[in-house]
Amino acid sequence: MTRSRTRKFALVASFAGLAATAPLSALAQEDGDDVVVDLRFGGIADIEPHAKDAAAYEAVMMLGERLAEIPEETEGPEEARALIELAWSWLSGSTGLQLTQTNQAPGLALALAATPHGMSGEDFTDIMTEVMRETGGPIDEDDQGTYLSTPIGRARIDTVNDGSTMSITLGTETHAATDPLMYDLPAGSSSIMSGQIHLQKLGQFIAQIISEEEPDLAELIEQYRWVIDEAPLVDFAYGNDATYQYITSRTHSGKDWLTKLGMDPDVTITGDQYADVPVDATTLYIVPFSLEFLLSIVDQLAEAEGEDPFGELEDALGFDVRGDVLENLGPRITYYQSLSTGGGGLTSAVMICELEDAERLASTHEELRNQLNEVLDEQARGYVRVRSWEAAGHEVFSFTTPGIPLPFEPSWSIAGDSLVLAASPVGIVAALDQINTDGSSVSDSPVFKSAMAGISPEAGVSTVSFSDTEWFARQGYSTSNFMTSALANAVRSPSDPSRDAGMLMPGYQEFTSGIQPMGAVEYWDGDDYVAMMRMDGSVLVEVAEFSTQMGGIRGVAAAAAMQAGVLLPALGNARASAKQLKSATQVRGLGQAIVLYGDVNNGEVPPSYDALVDEGYITHEMLVSPFGPSYDGRGDIVMRTTLPGREMYSYKASVIVAIDRAMYVNGEDIVNVGFADNHVDVVSYWELDELLDEPQNEGAREDFMLD
Repeated sequence: MTRSRTRKFALVASFAGLAATAPLSALAQEDGDDVVVDLRFGGIADIEPHAKDAAAYEAVMMLGERLAEIPEETEGPEEARALIELAWSWLSGSTGLQLTQTNQAPGLALALAATPHGMSGEDFTDIMTEVMRETGGPIDEDDQGTYLSTPIGRARIDTVNDGSTMSITLGTETHAATDPLMYDLPAGSSSIMSGQIHLQKLGQFIAQIISEEEPDLAELIEQYRWVIDEAPLVDFAYGNDATYQYITSRTHSGKDWLTKLGMDPDVTITGDQYADVPVDATTLYIVPFSLEFLLSIVDQLAEAEGEDPFGELEDALGFDVRGDVLENLGPRITYYQSLSTGGGGLTSAVMICELEDAERLASTHEELRNQLNEVLDEQARGYVRVRSWEAAGHEVFSFTTPGIPLPFEPSWSIAGDSLVLAASPVGIVAALDQINTDGSSVSDSPVFKSAMAGISPEAGVSTVSFSDTEWFARQGYSTSNFMTSALANAVRSPSDPSRDAGMLMPGYQEFTSGIQPMGAVEYWDGDDYVAMMRMDGSVLVEVAEFSTQMGGIRGVAAAAAMQAGVLLPALGNARASAKQLKSATQVRGLGQAIVLYGDVNNGEVPPSYDALVDEGYITHEMLVSPFGPSYDGRGDIVMRTTLPGREMYSYKASVIVAIDRAMYVNGEDIVNVGFADNHVDVVSYWELDELLDEPQNEGAREDFMLD
């Protein structure tokens, strides 16, 4: 896939995402501000950890020391250690990113700020620029200051806030802020991360690029222009205190916009929905549901193409899929897991979908079931079928595999005005019993009451989420234990036994004591749409809960994946960074050798690599890439061989003279490229393809044997 195709796909996906933006994705700022995006992260070092996480947090902070050892262990260049230390200082400190509108291409200006941990912004900037100079990085200086060369322009590097913060700006003189804002976080908590997004301005930027890149989509964009022009301002924040973690968001003045997207402000959760959920529920989600907006998009696309997809389905199936099924679903869906429906985990899952016309769906369902069984009898010879049986006064249906011991038997029933689905026959019977009785429900659960206390407004809510965190965390204690062992091993040094994080996991009794349930609500506050999530303050507890939510073997697999993919990615990234830096140094060394050869040989281009080796400009080892060897054995670090001397020594920043060929042919996402002005840049493989197709680099693909 070329970079152009990738970009087009990303732009279309971005517009689609904007059209379907849910309130929880939300972010805001004042009207009239040119800010499009403003994101701020307080940094790892500024987090106040929960008491149960204190030891694990200290171990995380020790990762920087471990990462700094890797270049020596991997025989990487000296500069790699400095880069790793810089990266860790950046990650540990606070950062900010701001995008603003501009009249110059590409239409957005960028400001990035970092207040590093453990060093001043001035020291951070000095070390970074020095390392980039030594390694041929994309940096240059003039009388106006220091600049970073990027694919979209020169970014200025400054220090602000009395030298404590490094600032990189492109197309703007405004510096990004790094201090997270509180927004709707409760008083007494601390903000760890916050963000603002002006959806209207962001949508206009995305729509303009899509229209330029994909003219065929311009008409569709104009048909739904209101999605962009009426998009609201939104904000979010994440923070914590000694007991809880919080996530909040607010969609400002978004009532009309969200209503057009299919949300009905009059649909709120009542006691009827809670009454259908058992008192021993471990997980609960009740959300508004409507397909109206999506169906309208389908209609627009079908009309434009002259097609009738729903009519074709009706001809094939014999019933109205749209009217009988899709438009019949809603206005709410309830999902829960409970002890009584299957033990509390995923196998206890139940979904209740409210219906506009239950009789209409029942009639269609009967016809569809008969058709399906006819096909299954013919194609599966009776080994698969939908069976009908009675339970709790309702007709129930189960998908079964007679004679084949498959461990699943999903079941469903149309009960009253709802379609009820369960993961097992046990689940459907328990769910129907709950619907039929007027006994205890989740609203009587002390755990549920605790989760909702203080976050539910009296006017009612549109969405509610609940999780019995203590129940799940108890099941997942062993998973968190394994993960902290992985972290403890990660920070230990093979050469320095004295660095030991010790035992990171609290004992079982301490760990399970005082765990708070998760509660989340979404509700209307005038024309604003507000979301609030409150969960236990311990990250280790939440990890244990998540592993159990994954269920059984999948929980173990998820734990292993998280150990490798969450706790240890920095180790892999550090090794990759060391290899990338070593490769860049070798490409730059080959470029310098070419220049020196030309200086003493009347501007002639080196006839071979042996000529450079024989005259002492390089060694054979310099031509061996840390990403090699190339799979086809045709060279790792390679140079142009047919480029005329006037071009080879032109000092043009766009003329390619050398590359790490092994990175390209072995499937790396990035490639080190050396240019005639002797700077080295790291580009994506598709960016390299585009550079090689430019007139000044004609013949380079053949020289580098990239056929």
